[in-house]
Amino acid sequence: VSGAAALIQHAVFDQYGFWPPAELTRAVLLGTATDWGPPGPDYTSGFGRLNLKKAVEAVLYQRLETGQVEPDAPPVQFAFDAPPGLRKLVFTVCWSDLPAEPNAPS
Repeated sequence: VSGAAALIQHAVFDQYGFWPPAELTRAVLLGTATDWGPPGPDYTSGFGRLNLKKAVEAVLYQRLETGQVEPDAPPVQFAFDAPPGLRKLVFTVCWSDLPAEPNAPS
């Protein structure tokens, strides 16, 4: 998975011109995983099996959008075109929490 994440980061840099933050790399890997076991994420199979081919295709076909949510700011909106006859549409939202203050209580 670490090697796949590095490949995704390099593909994003080649395609978009910036090194992706951890949450974007995580979103690509989770959103393109091949589900197995019970439908959806679960405690047995997690998000499924890593599918590097789908992950790289998501980057190369520019299926990524990023945004930043700020307190008291207007909502972030994204527009997209869904092809006719599409049977399934998947969105993956990931974020990284701010680090805690040193010596902060649990």
